[in-house]
Amino acid sequence: MADRKTYLYGIAGAGAAEAALRPLGLPDGRAPVTAITVDGVTAIAGSYAAPPPAALPRPELLRRVTIHQRVIEDVMAHGDVLPARFGTVLESEDELRSCLAHWNSLVTASLTSFCGLVEVEAAATWDLPRTLAGLADEPEVLAAKALARQAAPEHRVAQQVRTGQVVKRLLDRRRAAYQQRLLDEVGPLAIDTQPNPLVADELVFNVAVLLRRCALPGFEAALERLDQATAGELSLRMVGPLPPYTFATVSVTRFDAARLAAGRALLGLPSEISEAAVLSSYRQLARQWHPDRNLADPAAAKRFAALSAAKGDLLAYCRGPAGAGPAGAAALMVTIGRDGTPAAGSDD
Repeated sequence: MADRKTYLYGIAGAGAAEAALRPLGLPDGRAPVTAITVDGVTAIAGSYAAPPPAALPRPELLRRVTIHQRVIEDVMAHGDVLPARFGTVLESEDELRSCLAHWNSLVTASLTSFCGLVEVEAAATWDLPRTLAGLADEPEVLAAKALARQAAPEHRVAQQVRTGQVVKRLLDRRRAAYQQRLLDEVGPLAIDTQPNPLVADELVFNVAVLLRRCALPGFEAALERLDQATAGELSLRMVGPLPPYTFATVSVTRFDAARLAAGRALLGLPSEISEAAVLSSYRQLARQWHPDRNLADPAAAKRFAALSAAKGDLLAYCRGPAGAGPAGAAALMVTIGRDGTPAAGSDD
């Protein structure tokens, strides 16, 4: 049997931490879930002896993601909770307690920042064949089709590809317009928004919205207004309220001095670093390396992602308490925010 470790589901506020925790945990959805409190900060955790999540086959992985989310959302029914990234496993309860103690100020500040806030997802689909038929008479499409018909045989396929690109551009333009109408409707209620990737052609938009729990009725009314304004062109749905998965993910990263040194080298920083120096160097390099400014460079996106990851590591080190960072041996670094990057509102 694998060594028994400690699995972190999330970090709870006072109301949620005081509630009885139902046995909904991994690996089977019936395992005990416990509350571990250190200096007023409570982790929602459980015992974990299964293989690492990355080693699981996809169907089992998806099943466990569902269990992970169900635990968090069960806790959320009693109060605020910051969800941990799925698959966050620590060596023991003692290591988790040490982590909570080291990062108490960051966790406490984040719980305060997200107190009373929930996430909802607003998504829309359309009838894609009907939408495409509606684009057939657009001047740009008619012009592109005419050029394809008139093109010499050896150029006809290339021109047909260009026609497809015109259609895609018009579809994307419509998607952007619909998404902006959503944001215009919910903007007065939203504290933050994050468009999600569109994983199917039928999707028009999928936007995560952070708002106060008391604003939920207003959000539902805003979606109803948009539904009436689009007169059946879209099929709208709302998912939530949810914990702030998109905006306040707790990420616990284990890395050593070599990773910190690599991040410093990438940002061109000396051995002694500060938050201001990290941000200044990152902003300068981000302007230079952003994929939008390097369209001809296929490695630009990967390089920019590495730069962003280095920034996250270094900011976590700078913002952590003295002694919490890696000083030769492996250490646990905690970030809370979008995908483990610093939380919304921080100057990064």
